[in-house]
Amino acid sequence: MDLTTDLSLLAYAGIFIAGVLGWIFSSLAAGGGALLSVPLLNALLPLNMVAPILCTGSVIGSFHRAWLYRKQVNWQILAWLMPGIISGALLGSWLFSRLSIPWLSALVALFLIGNGLSHYLWPGKASFTMRLPYFSAAGFITAVLSAVIGAVGPILNPFYLNYGADKEEMLGTKAVSSCVMQLAKLVGYFYFLEQAQFWLMMGLILGGGAIIGNRIGKKLLEQISKQQFKHIANGLLIISGGLMLL
Repeated sequence: MDLTTDLSLLAYAGIFIAGVLGWIFSSLAAGGGALLSVPLLNALLPLNMVAPILCTGSVIGSFHRAWLYRKQVNWQILAWLMPGIISGALLGSWLFSRLSIPWLSALVALFLIGNGLSHYLWPGKASFTMRLPYFSAAGFITAVLSAVIGAVGPILNPFYLNYGADKEEMLGTKAVSSCVMQLAKLVGYFYFLEQAQFWLMMGLILGGGAIIGNRIGKKLLEQISKQQFKHIANGLLIISGGLMLL
């Protein structure tokens, strides 16, 4: 069955717009672009195709963002993140092809909301202590959840914020780690899922929108302060968690 014949030009435009808007907002809040694209993609596409399409679009969007912020990448953080992210993405892709665990989304949502609210309830105080070696476990859990659920929002943001990373450093470092994670997931999806031609094509359209969103987002990011960035990032944690619960 050729799913591409069932989609209208309006649907293609919607996928592209989802990429633009999702990655604009994720530039201002260091992540969450894929999750913000989910409601529109769910309305336009078969639900079992959303995760691999998001993965394909995120590879393109993350690679482009990593290039834009290549000078701000924190390679120390990445050295700890990479082993967990690669192994977690492959395991998660396998789980996605075999399991349905809807309550995982609710747990991730509560984590996002709790950390976002802590910024406003206890201003200036980290919700938990973050050290460099902790990024390995954080990367593994994030990659597994991302592959199983499809999108987990800016779940790594609390770890970066509590570690003390600034806005450009977060964007550049997260973009590299996200690109590696999405590529590892893509390998798993290719191996375990069917209809690759369809979800690859849709992912390329989403990724094209992500490139435009990255460009616009970079210009907007230059206009906000570090404190405003923290407010937006924590606000997006709450919004992302709310979207996941819905």
